[in-house]
Amino acid sequence: MKKLVAAAAISGISLFGIAAPAGAVQTFRSCDALHKKFPYGVAKNAKAANRAVREGYSRPSTTKAAKKVYRLHHGNLDRDQDGTACEA
Repeated sequence: MKKLVAAAAISGISLFGIAAPAGAVQTFRSCDALHKKFPYGVAKNAKAANRAVREGYSRPSTTKAAKKVYRLHHGNLDRDQDGTACEA
């Protein structure tokens, strides 16, 4: 076992899984999963967030991380293609 751990340490392999890079974007399979981190959804920009508010939704997140999540998921989670994914 010690040889396996030493070999893993030398080669940079984790025995417990692969750690995500610091700038990695979290992926979500559904809006329910996304709402756990972003309760009001995510928007691609402030203009889209303002539109969501005018339509009666709460303000979706427009942080840098939220914008990355939107870019990654807009194809499957922004069904009406209005610039806001999983608005609530």
